[in-house]
Parts: sequence; structure tokens; C-alpha cells
Amino acid sequence: MYCKKTRTALGLGVLLVGVGTVLAATGPDAILGVPSHSGRVVTERSWPCPPDTLYGQESRQSTDPGWGAYPSAQVTWGTHQCYDTFDGVSGAIADLHWWGMSLVHAGDWLACDPAGLTFQVTFYSPGSTPGAVFCGPYTVTPTFTVVDHVLGFDVYCFEVPSLSPTCGAVAGWVSIQSLPNPLDCGFLWFNSETGALAALLDSTPLSDNLAFCLTGEHIPIYGACCNDAVSECQDNLEMQPCLQVGARFAPNTSCAELQPPCGELPGACCYDDGVCVQVPARLCGCRLGDANCDGRVDFDDINAFVAVLSGGSLPGCPPGNCDVNTDGSADFNDIDTFVAILGGAPAALGIYLGGGTDCSACPMVCLPGSSQENEPCYTATNGGCSSAPHVFGHITCGETICGTSYCDGATRDTDWFIVDGLTGANIFTITAEASFDLQLLFIRDPGGDCATYTYLLATALPNAVATITTSGLPADFYYVWVGPQFTSSFGCTDSVPQYWVHLACLPTTTGACCIHACHDCIQTTEADCMAIGGHWMGANVSCDPNPCLPAPQGDTCEDPYVIPPLLPFDATGNTCMFANDYDAVCPYNTPHAPDTVYRFTPSADELVDITLCLDETMYDTKAYVFEDTCSGTPIACNDDFCMTAGYPQYPFVSKIEGLLLNTGHDYYIVVDGYGTECGTYHLRIAAE
Repeated sequence: MYCKKTRTALGLGVLLVGVGTVLAATGPDAILGVPSHSGRVVTERSWPCPPDTLYGQESRQSTDPGWGAYPSAQVTWGTHQCYDTFDGVSGAIADLHWWGMSLVHAGDWLACDPAGLTFQVTFYSPGSTPGAVFCGPYTVTPTFTVVDHVLGFDVYCFEVPSLSPTCGAVAGWVSIQSLPNPLDCGFLWFNSETGALAALLDSTPLSDNLAFCLTGEHIPIYGACCNDAVSECQDNLEMQPCLQVGARFAPNTSCAELQPPCGELPGACCYDDGVCVQVPARLCGCRLGDANCDGRVDFDDINAFVAVLSGGSLPGCPPGNCDVNTDGSADFNDIDTFVAILGGAPAALGIYLGGGTDCSACPMVCLPGSSQENEPCYTATNGGCSSAPHVFGHITCGETICGTSYCDGATRDTDWFIVDGLTGANIFTITAEASFDLQLLFIRDPGGDCATYTYLLATALPNAVATITTSGLPADFYYVWVGPQFTSSFGCTDSVPQYWVHLACLPTTTGACCIHACHDCIQTTEADCMAIGGHWMGANVSCDPNPCLPAPQGDTCEDPYVIPPLLPFDATGNTCMFANDYDAVCPYNTPHAPDTVYRFTPSADELVDITLCLDETMYDTKAYVFEDTCSGTPIACNDDFCMTAGYPQYPFVSKIEGLLLNTGHDYYIVVDGYGTECGTYHLRIAAE
């Protein structure tokens, strides 16, 4: 048994945050974690790996973002599976250790005895995500030791002292997941400072590491050790010392046999103008155009530039400085750009991130000419409709804004920019990129009061671009909204931009478009009007006053069909001639069908049946009843009850039975449809 702990004091805070969204502290999908700027004090814990560790990510936190624990369990309250990477294992994996909690969610988080837990441990082949199963799955019942008490719960070190058969994986992924058990206990896997920040919860990147140690008998492995950054390779070096200095290792291989050759492994070359190319280190330019590496781009670089294009090089100076068009090679296609740089065009600076890296790891770049958000970290100067009072930043057509953000799991920084200077209709394109999981919204607020707004949404992973393109929209109140998703915690960086957002506007012409059986008017382009089956009233025709046909009686609760006080009552009609004004969920949320309204005021209390189950009804209906006002939740609702001669396919026609109606109240009976369904109906209301 090997499970230890150490402690030192450290001020951190504690919270519960949800997977992908904000959850209450009792949410069953919760991640246990710590924000980076909270004031409540707990302690730093350090639980080291044992001496015979082949690969280890010990459970230790001494810096932000602090503690986290992620569910990896097969339980009724939310099954999840976590994975993390490992590499450089020189020996057979014979046992393993991991850290976490045993909890159950039953309306709140409760401690659970881990004595009943069994786990499934699986090793996968390496890749950007878990590959094929390499070893396992192993079903194991670990021993465990209480090593601490965090967030009100015991923290356990779990240990499997003998893994049979042993696993010979050198690198790859490992998953540790608790299996179903009578107490419905679940395992929450603790995080670690050590690792590649590659851990996954299901398929969601955590931007975190998980705490585990792989142990066994060390068996030295020798091979070629290459430092691609300086093109230096050594033969017959042991794997672990090679990997510890960040070099590339190939077992049982000589430097002459290494593929790609040492110094030729492509990696991310990030330029300060936002361009990134995947090239070997030698082709990543420190300063584009500085062919002789004297720190300046001038006419002294011409001879060196010509020499590189002719196949030569200057010792100690990367030929990538001559790849001035950043296409991944220094050749004659670079001449025009080189001349332009000599004439005063800007020359980008490059940073090489290392062999095997990709462009998603490049730092965020705020391009020249961009505006700054100018919001200090952890303040709210542009919280928009989420702030009181409402305070906005500003953005104009053609402008790019660079800004910062943060997410601590419970709160996040959301930036609202009001679009200024609109005088006519436009097609808007909003693009943004962030170093975090991005959420981008384009919001229309007709009243400019944050009361009734609608929005379009796009999301993107870190260092990927999110784009929103609208139809033609008239001048109005619009907001560009930028913020993080609730997928992982990160801090704000005052001096480094964490996102950019750009607004492009293409002027267009809008006019009145009559929709919903030509009764309702929206302002849009002719093409968009035709696409939704509307009637185009002409360019620059306004919806105020409404040029469309007036709504017929029965379209809304303000002008319903009136039912006489004596029952029974029968009526036939067709809902396709009406607009979509109302909806009810019973149980399907399908709010797009046209509907018509009847009002009944009983002269005495009576029980009634309201049915559409008559031969003339020919579509998939929905029926519901409001009392006194057509808002809120209906007092009765039915979607599917019967088939009819006119709709014999399925029992999707509606009927409400035994509804008590009281004298002195107005009852609004709405004949609606499922989805976008409309058609002929026969309505009957009769006393029981």
C-alpha cells in the first residue's frame, strides 16, 4: 500500500460548477472545483506518486485555477467517463494509483462508502483522442486510504497493487471509471498540476489534468533522442532522460534512421500578425525579411536572401526568415513580399512552439488597427443587459475589438457591444476567435430596453473562429455579445488579449413582408421573404403602419369567436388561415403551428368535454384552454387522443374530458397543431 499526503497553507476558494452549463451546487453533473480569485481559505494538498512510478501525475495544486474533481462513473444520476494521456513508460505497467472522492447525488451531494466500488480501467492507443483499446478493460476492486478531507468530503487514494496481465503501453490514454453498485456511488476524479492539459470528460476537453500514477518495474529503453529545435540528435540515449528535456525519442532507432529526420518535425510557427504555419523549426522566421539575422530588415539582407533562395544558408540564422509570404517554404515566390518589406511594409515576428505542436496552441493576436475593450480584469464595464444599470461597449461596422474574459465555473465575464452608426438595412457578419471555449451572440433588441430581445448563437473551441451571418435586417438596436462557455475555468489576463471580434456590414434593401396568412408584418429582404413563404410588399415599404391584411376574427384572444352560453356547441374551420399566436406544452414543445381562438363564458358551473375527435378533423391537432387571459399555463391541454375519418393515420387528434368551467370566468379554447401542422377541424363542446 502506498498512499501519502502533505499539506501547506494556501488561500483558495471552493465552488461547484456544472459540465457545460451553470448548475446549482447540488447539480448531479457537477465538477467540484476552485476559482482563482475567491477569498475562502482551504489548504494546498500534495499526494506524491510512489518511487517505482513509470509515469505520474500526482494530485497536487499550488497555483490557480485550483482544485477540481470530475465525475467518471456509471450511475443513475449521470454517467460520465474521464480520460487522460500518458507517455514515456519504460516498463510493464503492473499497478496503478489514483485520487478522488466517492459521492452519490440524491438531491444533494452525499458521502458514499467506497468499499462497494469496483472500477473499469482501460488503456487506449495514443492520438488526439483515445484510440483503439490497447490493454483491458480491467475490472478491479482497489484498496483505498483516506488521505484528506476537502469540500466536506473524504478524499481517497485508490490503489490496485497487481494489474494482471501487465500492460506494455509506452504512451496513450487511460480511463478509470467506477461501475454500477447498489448504493449508486460514483467516483469523482481529482485533478493534477502535472500533465499535458489533454484530459477529457466524455468527449469534452477539460483543459486540466487528472491525478494518477502508473507503476511497475523500470526497464531501460534506448534509442534516438532528437532536439528538433536545434536539429541535434544523440544515439543510444535512454528514453526517460530524453523525454524529460522535451526532446523527441524513437526507441531502438538510430539518428540516421529517424523519421522525419531530426530538425524536420513540423510544428506551429506563430507570427504576430495572426498567421500560423506548420513547419520545421528552421523554417520558422524569427523576423521575416531579416535574412542575415542582424535584428533589422534592410538592404544588407539582400545577399543573404538571394543565397537562401539559391539553396544556401547563413550559419545560426533560420532560413525561415526568408519565408516572407509564410507559405511554409523559402523560394522565389517570396521575392515580391521581400521587396515590399524593404519598402516599409510590416515584417512579422515568429515564435516556434516545438515539433509536433499545432496552430491551435498559438497565442491570441490583436492585429494592428484593432480597438481595445479597455475593461480591467474582474470588473464589469460592458455587462449590457446582464448588468444593472445596463452598460454597453460600442462597435461599428468594420471594427475589430480585442478583449479579455474569465470563467471561474460559477461566474463569467460577458462583454456586450452595442452596434453604432446604423442608418439602413444590412446583412451582418460577426466573426470572433478566443483562447477559450467561445460563445458568440448577435442580439436584436427592438425596444433598446433589454426587455424582449432575440439572438443568433455560434460557438467555437479555443483558437477556432466562430461566425454568425444574418439575413437582411433593418436599422435597430443590435448587440454583439462575446463570452466563454461554462466548460472550463480560466483566469483573466490584463496584458494579453484573450479574444477578438469583428463586425462586417453589407448594406441591403428591406421592405414589408406579410406572413402568417398575410396578417403579420416583418421587415426583411425580398429573398428572405420569399424563402419563408411571405408576401413581399415592396422595397422600403414600412411595417408601421402595417400594410398587411387585417387578422380575421378568431386569430387572437382579443377578437375570438364567441360561443353562446347554451351548450352543446359545434364549429368547423381551417387553422391554416390564421397566424401562430399561442402554444402549450402537453407534453410536446412544438410552437410553430397556426391557431384559432374561441371564448366561452358559462352561465353556471358545468363539466364539459372539448373534442376535435370528429370526422371532419383532418390534421395532427393540439387543444388547450386558458382562463380569463391567454397567458401563462393553460388550465387544460391535450395533444394526442384519437384518430378520425379525416385523419386515420395515428391517434394524434385532441380531446379534453371532464373540464370544470366556473361561472363568472371567460374561457379561451385554442385549436392548434403539432409542429407546423394546420388544416380543417370540427370542434364540439358539450356538457357531460
